[in-house]
Amino acid sequence: QALPLNGRAFNQLVDLVPGVAPDSGRVGGGVGLFSDTASSVNGAQSNQNIFLVDGVYNEDNGSAANLLVTPSVDSLAEFKILRNNYSAEFGSGSGAVVNIVTKSGTQQFHGDLYEYNRNSHFSATNPFARRDSKGNPLLNPRVNFNDFGGTLGGPVYIPHVYNGKNRTFFFFSYDVSLLHENINRILTVPLPNEKNGN
Repeated sequence: QALPLNGRAFNQLVDLVPGVAPDSGRVGGGVGLFSDTASSVNGAQSNQNIFLVDGVYNEDNGSAANLLVTPSVDSLAEFKILRNNYSAEFGSGSGAVVNIVTKSGTQQFHGDLYEYNRNSHFSATNPFARRDSKGNPLLNPRVNFNDFGGTLGGPVYIPHVYNGKNRTFFFFSYDVSLLHENINRILTVPLPNEKNGN
C-alpha cells in the first residue's frame, strides 16, 4: 500500500522481481480484461504465467491471459510471486506464479476510506506541447485521475458462538477509478512535394 503504483494496480509489482521482461517494456495498469500483465519471466512465454487470487485461477485465456478480477490495493494482505522451484499445486504454467491473498475480517471491525488524486494542475508542462511565439504552451494536456473507495471487515454476529468468539467474518472492498485526460499527439503529414507525387 505504501509503494507508489501508477494507477494503483497491484500487477505493476511484477516489474520489481528479477528476471521479468514485460512485453511492452513495463507492466501497465488497467483492470479486468483491460489489464496489462504480459511479461516474460525467466525466459518463459508471457502467456505461461499464472495469476491466482486466494488460490483461485484469475485469468482469461481468451484475451491474452489478462486478469478477470483486479482487487484494489487496499484489499490485499499479501502479494507473492514465485519464479522457479514451486510445488506441484502450481502445475498449469511454466512461467511465474503470481499469488495474491486478500484481507479477511477479524474479531473487531476495521476499515478505511481513501481518495488518491493526480491532477494536471500539479504537473509540469508537456515538452512536446505546441507553443506560441513567446514559448508558452498552447495546450497543456489535462489529466485528472481519481481513485477512491474503502474497505470494511469484521465479525458476523450469529446466535451461537464458540468459546465466546465468532468464527464467521466478512470483508468488503469498493474501489472506483476515474480518468479524464487530453493527449498530445505528433503526426507526420505529407509535404507539398509528396502530395504532388515527388
